[in-house]
Amino acid sequence: MEISSIYDISILPTSGGQYQAHLHKKTKVKDGIKLGEPLYSSKKYPTEEQAYQDVKNHYDNLFGIINGL
Repeated sequence: MEISSIYDISILPTSGGQYQAHLHKKTKVKDGIKLGEPLYSSKKYPTEEQAYQDVKNHYDNLFGIINGL
């Protein structure tokens, strides 16, 4: 899920039927776009939406602080 031109969020199932979301920096490569190693990972949640919101809130807080400087 794209949240900016530079960052994406991936959501993956974990053992036990829960979900974990990860914030990645995108890198342009010859064949398209590659996601880098996770910069932040959510806790495990019972729904994809909860995992997504955890990472989205972290992203918003981090870049809100940076943009406010």
